[in-house]
Amino acid sequence: MSLDCSNRTPKCPCCQYDPALSFERAVGGLRIYIPAVKGYINYNVVHSVHADKNCDTWRLGKAFAFDDRLENECELTPKGAEWDMALRLSGRPDFIGGYAHGDEKYTALSVVIDGKTVEMEALTALTPFRKMEITVASVGFDPNDSATQALRHWKEYVIDENGILLNQKVEWLNDYTLGASYMAMMPPLKSLTDTFYTNADPTPKEAISHYGSVAGASAAVVYGLESGISFSMSVPRYPSMVGGDRFLLTDNKGGLYNKMYFVICNGATVSAGDVWETTTKYTITNGGA
Repeated sequence: MSLDCSNRTPKCPCCQYDPALSFERAVGGLRIYIPAVKGYINYNVVHSVHADKNCDTWRLGKAFAFDDRLENECELTPKGAEWDMALRLSGRPDFIGGYAHGDEKYTALSVVIDGKTVEMEALTALTPFRKMEITVASVGFDPNDSATQALRHWKEYVIDENGILLNQKVEWLNDYTLGASYMAMMPPLKSLTDTFYTNADPTPKEAISHYGSVAGASAAVVYGLESGISFSMSVPRYPSMVGGDRFLLTDNKGGLYNKMYFVICNGATVSAGDVWETTTKYTITNGGA
């Protein structure tokens, strides 16, 4: 079943596979449209392939704002930024995870729409849904040689009219000491966002070039007083580890975005067989909650 969601009242979430989607080294991807007060928020789950980075994985890519006709796009996040996972093994030249850092390859993908399994590439028409679940299994590799399997990674995007709920699990395959590592990130453009607060410190503060971190926070919001666009990220489930349990807001060394990170650890140790489980909720609103 498919329909033009832009002409439906009330508006509904809908999706469509786009084989021509190519940003962030994508070789296709699923465009997902979630109704907002003003138009739609367009999230994209893309198949990013970058051989030089040992990357072949499905992941959240750039987000856009569209009008009610799914036209007039406005970029909300920059290309290449990660949302899901960036884990740093001590002494390695880069993180593990996604397109930006690489050393991750997917092994399985499934899509379920309103309880029925579908092939992503078969969603050639704009397709409405109440709930969609996209599950990806992958392997993460040690950046020292890009061949040693360091971890197994599972993630499940649960998508409905409220945004995206991301469930993740990491199983460690060897013993490691970890640097600063993240299992929840959100990259709003700096041009759209000027104010920041968390549930641990609800006083709104200016989102300057490098705000710093807030310990004990499990939810954060960055928004723009002029743009009317708000980015919310919360972490209702995560392991409590050394150097973690805090939100960090940074402009990524002078970059384009006021990126929110939830720091899961820094200096922690893991053993082969250890399992982490996390849940992150992402919501972007345009024109009000």
